Amino acid sequence: EQLGEAKAEEAIERADIVLCLFDTSRPATDDDIPLARLCAVRNSIAVMSKSDLPCSLDPASLPLPEDMPRIQVSAATGQGTDELKKVIIKSFFPAVPDSLDRPSPFTERQESLLREMNHSNAGKIAARLLEGQA
Repeated sequence: EQLGEAKAEEAIERADIVLCLFDTSRPATDDDIPLARLCAVRNSIAVMSKSDLPCSLDPASLPLPEDMPRIQVSAATGQGTDELKKVIIKSFFPAVPDSLDRPSPFTERQESLLREMNHSNAGKIAARLLEGQA
């Protein structure tokens, strides 16, 4: 058991994003608490599964950070999967492009640089880029 936890910790440290899966159709188990603690890292999403079934999991029983996204999903109905995809994409790309027909900043730094350009001599070009008219 300790070996498994150590491997999980290693994998979480190397991961770009961590999806922590919890079964909401039953109360928290002895395995859920350590998992929740391991998942309390940056860029983690709590995936609350079996949302199509009556909920027996008390969310307060899991030591998850307040700001960690919690997405209700159901593999049986597909409910919540679109929202989960959006949250995953947003974790990698803070400024998700509205359209692929124009350049889009993918990081906060890129967006900040384009906004800076907007206030400089290159402002007209930056404004057109941001508005998708370039």
